[in-house]
Amino acid sequence: MTATVLLVHGSRHPKAVEGIQQLTQAVSRRTKAPIYASYLDFHEDTLPVICRKIARAGYDSAQVVPLLFTDAYHHRVDVPEIISSCDLPISLRPHLGTGPEIAELLARRVPAGAQPVVYAVGSSDEAANVSVEKLAATIGGTAVFATRRGGRLPSGRVHVVPLFVTHGLLLDALVKNHPPSADISYSPPLITELTEVIRRRMQCS
Repeated sequence: MTATVLLVHGSRHPKAVEGIQQLTQAVSRRTKAPIYASYLDFHEDTLPVICRKIARAGYDSAQVVPLLFTDAYHHRVDVPEIISSCDLPISLRPHLGTGPEIAELLARRVPAGAQPVVYAVGSSDEAANVSVEKLAATIGGTAVFATRRGGRLPSGRVHVVPLFVTHGLLLDALVKNHPPSADISYSPPLITELTEVIRRRMQCS
């Protein structure tokens, strides 16, 4: 019997875990199967901890879906390392990525007449940043990274679509520095809108 575990980066934001709980419950309802959440950082429910928990519940294997958008250090290094530290056999499913499914989710959040701004954390891996820039271009917008000059928004009427799974301190900082106004509006983190994407990742072999 195989359990599904969502592997999340983790955040110090006080509402981050609540968002992941909402997402986990939504995926469970959609798939009619138990879904577990584990974290790379900032939470005691690491993947090894959750694997021990699901083993006690009678599962003999797990499939892991990394809730990561880019193929950067966390995906290439941290995820394989933490999987190798687990005693349970694990099948790794594709991460969220920055492909057409994500582009569609972001595009439908942008109101008419506004320039889309895809706001992401940013990475030391330039290829990862380029993938986010291509995603932004796909929906007719630009990418802004928190790790570049603190996230400076372009001028004009813009709508920020966060490339965030759940709530994050860097997103809060952007909103604080650029409060909503006649020219700046925001969508919330994606959270449960990722449900169908995750369901599809679960079906990948």
